[in-house]
Order: sequence, then structure tokens, then C-alpha cells
Amino acid sequence: MKRKKLFIVTAVLILVGTLGYLFREQIALEAFDVFMSDSVERSLEKTYKPLKGDSNSEPFLRSDPFNIVLLGSDQRKNEHARSDSMILAVVRPKESKVLLISVPRDTYVNIIGKGKKDKITHAFAFGGHEMAKKTMEAFLDEKIKYYASINFNGLKNLVDAMVG
Repeated sequence: MKRKKLFIVTAVLILVGTLGYLFREQIALEAFDVFMSDSVERSLEKTYKPLKGDSNSEPFLRSDPFNIVLLGSDQRKNEHARSDSMILAVVRPKESKVLLISVPRDTYVNIIGKGKKDKITHAFAFGGHEMAKKTMEAFLDEKIKYYASINFNGLKNLVDAMVG
């Protein structure tokens, strides 16, 4: 009798574990939508700053592929900021795919708008988001339409918004 109960409990646990594993992505997406998406959206909306000449006339999620530069800065009060992390995200909505290309911050490049070679991390320090975006475009030979930037405080707020 004990063996039969142990077998049934084990079989149920294996079945539940297997189903959980097979549907983990759907479960995670549903949990995010139910518990965190509104909080994350509100946090991100507070920090949006458009680039010069940026327009919101076209929908962000469109069918054509587009590029986003993701910048993680060490920005603090009364200090010059550098981008510690620079990632190009190539978004392909039709394929539901995103390709991420990380550029090491010490990569030596031509800094667009400065007229000299330096570490790519310094583009952000010299000219903020705009210069960092233009330098990444020139270095990677890719047109970058959007950018997203976050500093340590923003990252903390984002993690808190995601119930971290």
C-alpha cells in the first residue's frame, strides 16, 4: 500500500514538473502580465527623455526590423557619467527575435562629434545619449533609431518595480 501511494505521488510530481517545464515560458509571461507589467511600465514612463529630433509619430512595435542602443551609465549627482554597458539590440518583430550585441566599454573608436579616437565609453561622457548613439552607429555601421538608458538608481527602481 505504501509503495502504491509513493508511486502515485512520484508520478504526479513528475507529471507536474514536466508540464511546468514545457510551459515555463507561457507561465512566466502570464505571471509578468498579471503581477508586474503595469508597475514596470509606470516606472519606465517616468524616465523617458526623447533625443533631439525624436518623434513618436510611428508605432514602436512595427513589422520592420529596427535597432535600439541600450546604455547602462554610472551617472551620479555632480559627476560626469560614462556608459559602463553598451548593447545594440536588433529587434525583428516578424520573427519574434532580438539579437543583442555587447560592445566592450574600452573599445577604441572614433568618437563622433569629438574628432578623436578614444574609448567608446567616453562618448557618453563627452556628449550624452546623442553622441553615444552616433558613435555606436558609426562603429557598427548600423542606423540606430531608438535608445534606452538606465543608471544605478533607475536599475534599482526597475528591479523594485519587478518585485525584486
